[in-house]
Amino acid sequence: MLIDRGEVKKEDMSMQAIREWGEKHSEAEVRELLEQNPSFVFFKPQSFAPVKGASAVPLIGRASVASDRSIIPPGTTLLAESTVAG
Repeated sequence: MLIDRGEVKKEDMSMQAIREWGEKHSEAEVRELLEQNPSFVFFKPQSFAPVKGASAVPLIGRASVASDRSIIPPGTTLLAESTVAG
């Protein structure tokens, strides 16, 4: 969306570019942008555990991941290999 709006050049797009854009704009402008993005995940604050994901299944620390449902259907099992720091 930032590329489409001419806010960030395609070749400069990165998480850091998004953070920098957010720091330079008001909270209202950031919220307006996030609310236009259908892939943005909104979490509902809850005072109890366990926290549940979109499929109403409890999330597991260091195991649960967020995904774009237009690419990975809900409920899909994912396998990833990663190194652990420390």
